[in-house]
Amino acid sequence: MVATTAPLPLISEPSASLTASLAAALRQVVPSSIDPDTLLAAQRYILDWAASAIAGTSTPTGEILIAEGLDSSTGSSEVLGLSQGRDALVAAFTNGGLSHIAEMDDIDRGSVVHPGTVVIPAALAVAQEVGSAGLEFLTAVIVGYEAAIRVGEAVGRSHYEYWQNTATCGTFGAAAAAGYLYGLSEEEFVWAFGSAGSMAAGLWQFKHDGAMTKSLHTAQSASNGVRAARLARRGFTGARSILEGPQGFFAAMSRDARPELVLAGLDSGLGSSTSPWKIHGVSLKPHASCRHTHAAVDAALNLRQELGQLSPDEIRSVRVTTYAAAVAITDNLAPHTAYQAKFSMQY
Repeated sequence: MVATTAPLPLISEPSASLTASLAAALRQVVPSSIDPDTLLAAQRYILDWAASAIAGTSTPTGEILIAEGLDSSTGSSEVLGLSQGRDALVAAFTNGGLSHIAEMDDIDRGSVVHPGTVVIPAALAVAQEVGSAGLEFLTAVIVGYEAAIRVGEAVGRSHYEYWQNTATCGTFGAAAAAGYLYGLSEEEFVWAFGSAGSMAAGLWQFKHDGAMTKSLHTAQSASNGVRAARLARRGFTGARSILEGPQGFFAAMSRDARPELVLAGLDSGLGSSTSPWKIHGVSLKPHASCRHTHAAVDAALNLRQELGQLSPDEIRSVRVTTYAAAVAITDNLAPHTAYQAKFSMQY
């Protein structure tokens, strides 16, 4: 008896040109076309990223990442915590991991992506490798944010149940930033996306025991983005329809993807009034914990200010009403490590 299976579902509109259309739009961005407010936003998030990454260098996780970078060959890309530069792949990996430890990295709520922690390390590593000017570096960061957030918006909420969007969607952002600085052709840009999508990964299982894996997610995402762009520059082909194909990113990793959101508003051009740069929707964290806990943290601080100092004996219970994703990520009654505490609503 021959086993039969149902045909693989095809992603509906837009057509198979979706990945190529995104690549073309991002590759064609001209630094001189970006307005001062958008450039200033990029500078602000780069500064925030640097502070977050520096904070990670003195942690046990950060020390391991730096030690791993120390064992590699020298290069022209700076690694925080090392006196000599390293190859761009190593720099993107180490700096990407360092910037995700303190839980202070920027966040785009619509895509549930921390774009800075993957895009900026990739852009910085390649910019230093190829000697890019400051404006080119800023443009690459803006382009990378655009790619990561657009893919994150389109992948759907079901993706977040098992996959960390920063690690998966962020790989496309890192590849876009690196590809822009490497000056990839349109075809090479598509190939870079194809390879990036095949390397995109990052599961939530680490949160059950407070493992260090979350910082590995951003380390590999940043580094894999650089690798995908490098390979494409050498002629290494990648899947042309990695986002929308029947066995591509959306089909394999989501039940409710909306591929049309990848290109939403692009008819009028990136940065237009109907398609403003996605970087403007990014926000900074006020607390060093998972963003899902912040409303509860603010509410608790407001209550303390309103009621004054209370002893534990005076508090019978605290009830927090929140949304499903916050419960899934932060419902941890008894965290055993400082890192687990950052993902505990109760804490």
